[in-house]
Amino acid sequence: MAVPWSLRVALRQNLNYWEIAKQKVIAKIYGDWEEPYNRIPALLQALQECLPCMIHECIAVPCYNGDMVDKEWSQFDKVFWAFPPCIESFKQCKPFVSVDETHLYGKYRSVLLIVVTQDGNNNILPIAFSLVESEAMESWSFFLSNLRQHVTPQPGILIISDRSQAIRAPLNAPHSGWHRPLAYHVYYIRHMASNLNSWFKSAEGKRYLINAMYSPGNEGCY
Repeated sequence: MAVPWSLRVALRQNLNYWEIAKQKVIAKIYGDWEEPYNRIPALLQALQECLPCMIHECIAVPCYNGDMVDKEWSQFDKVFWAFPPCIESFKQCKPFVSVDETHLYGKYRSVLLIVVTQDGNNNILPIAFSLVESEAMESWSFFLSNLRQHVTPQPGILIISDRSQAIRAPLNAPHSGWHRPLAYHVYYIRHMASNLNSWFKSAEGKRYLINAMYSPGNEGCY
């Protein structure tokens, strides 16, 4: 069955290109974006009908009514998804990925985990996403294991992150697939430089640190 959907685009006059502003499956069939989290499986199903090869992993936990498990309902816990065109495009991009997170504001207070890469012209390409309850180690483990399995199985991948223990622990876990020489882990310079500037109030010291980290032969930062 064909899936009805709508696409909204806008011409960015100052940038001279068209931008996709909103894409939504018809609400009367699959629910609106403002629906509760229990509508996420229906949304993923709709997206997979549009993109049959889309990868997604949705985790639910038991829903309780007082002290009793409500067997008719499940509670959303976390979800991972990646679109086939992004996965295929990554094969032609630079062999590195950058992971980060942002908190959602508004009706729901979850965390969006995202991984991006760069093409040969230094354009940013998002390649995978995850919605989780918090930046906990379990959430990052779920995200990074799915990323490695479904999106970045290539050997020699460089992964860039901040120094959060919630990220470092899953990367260093046995059989994670993120160990050398299969993968290499480095840190964002901007985080360390910002911390240096916060502690010592030295813009000059911040600049020296960034220049040192970018010097030839230096490993471990980006």
